[in-house]
Amino acid sequence: MYNAGAQATVGAGGTGSELAGRHLMEWSLLPLLFGTLALVAVIFFLQRAAERRRTDTLQSLAPMLGFSFDGELKKPGDAGLDASLTSFHLFRHGGAPRLHNLMRASNVDGEDLIFEFRYTVSTGKSSHTVEQTVAAFRRRAARVPGFRLSPENVFSKLGHLLGGQDIDFESNEVFSASYVLKGEDPDAVRAFFERQAVVYFADHPGWSAEGAGEWLIVYRASKREKPEDLREWIDEARRAARVLDPR
Repeated sequence: MYNAGAQATVGAGGTGSELAGRHLMEWSLLPLLFGTLALVAVIFFLQRAAERRRTDTLQSLAPMLGFSFDGELKKPGDAGLDASLTSFHLFRHGGAPRLHNLMRASNVDGEDLIFEFRYTVSTGKSSHTVEQTVAAFRRRAARVPGFRLSPENVFSKLGHLLGGQDIDFESNEVFSASYVLKGEDPDAVRAFFERQAVVYFADHPGWSAEGAGEWLIVYRASKREKPEDLREWIDEARRAARVLDPR
């Protein structure tokens, strides 16, 4: 006898062999899923362990370089930094800005800070973290005109063609081809850089810098320095800051 109900059920759900095949496929994917999750967990813990070792190394190095140390990951506003420093453009990059491995030293001229700064860049469905070692210098009684210096790239050249600001120097084409320089007062920034900074940065490509009032920061974008190279890097950052000291 023809059974319409049974026929409808089979038609809607498929034959028994088809259902068994689906279940077998679903079960066969479970090892792949668990294996992927396990791999992600291993990578996460290895990264955490590497970060912990890095922080421990920097904590041991800091007093030898004359700095105090705070390894905790913090928002810029919670790290005890001066508000005029955290207003710099660097701290407004991307999302979730954080700094850690903060070294701090006071001196007769002001204050030196070395820290690692990170932020997240989101591009639709994906995101990535950008991190760099940053040196910040406060020099009492300095009056640095507000400026931002970064290496020239394809996007900055396109922005310049579209009317974006870029302070160039006819006297130094190497600097003008290597860097983008912007400022709140272009004439003041031009005079400030013409003294010695143009020549220095033309000979030392790849730096990013920002300044205003008593504060200067210098760094190499998207690059964290190795602990074993940090002493030399700090010396280089201080040399860069000296040519930007207006006093």
